[in-house]
Amino acid sequence: MAIFELTKNEISGLRETTFSEIGIREREDLQRLLREKIEIISPDILIISEEFCDWNDSTRRIDLLGIKTVRGWRPYGTASDTICCNGVNHDT
Repeated sequence: MAIFELTKNEISGLRETTFSEIGIREREDLQRLLREKIEIISPDILIISEEFCDWNDSTRRIDLLGIKTVRGWRPYGTASDTICCNGVNHDT
């Protein structure tokens, strides 16, 4: 995918690179940065686990496990009597 730098007076292509070339590591850098600011990708995602691997009969893991929240969602133990997650209401 082409990426461009755009200014008021010109547009220019940026050189393709790799994370390795610019000193970015997946787990130590990219994963940490996304965990801390996941709203860059999706403002309605709540990260609930990192390096999740509690699957039956599997050695695979999920780097960042998130759930889609909906407007008005509140975690258990807050002022609301209802938790709404992924559009499903759960009475507490």
